[in-house]
Amino acid sequence: MLLSFFMIVSLYLLSKRKLIGQKTVLLGYFATILFALCLDFSEYSIYFLFNSIGFSFWLRYRDLKKSRDLYLAFFVCSLPIWFRLETLLFLGSLVLSEIIMYRKNIKNLIKGINPLGILLGILPIILFFFGIFGIMDIY
Repeated sequence: MLLSFFMIVSLYLLSKRKLIGQKTVLLGYFATILFALCLDFSEYSIYFLFNSIGFSFWLRYRDLKKSRDLYLAFFVCSLPIWFRLETLLFLGSLVLSEIIMYRKNIKNLIKGINPLGILLGILPIILFFFGIFGIMDIY
């Protein structure tokens, strides 16, 4: 029950950063299945919280073009993979949307990306797969 509080916090953070309006917050509170799922299954609220924070970092990157926000978006969006595997689809859609939006300026986009920062951003996914598939097991 306490973990369903995270959904309320995530909707508050999205509205505070002016990413969603007041009507959308009320719709999220009372008219979606997410709130009911948060009462029964606690991982949905944490999953929704991390994805909404990561999405807000991604939108801030789109506005300010600071690469730090892009790396934070990748890192925060890849953390909930420990709870739900749908995060891979969400993170992949963010990368695909950036490629589609900037397909004309793809060379400038590639020059501005630091591979070490991207690797650090997806480190939770890499560690998850190492743990799940037993590559790090000692025989």
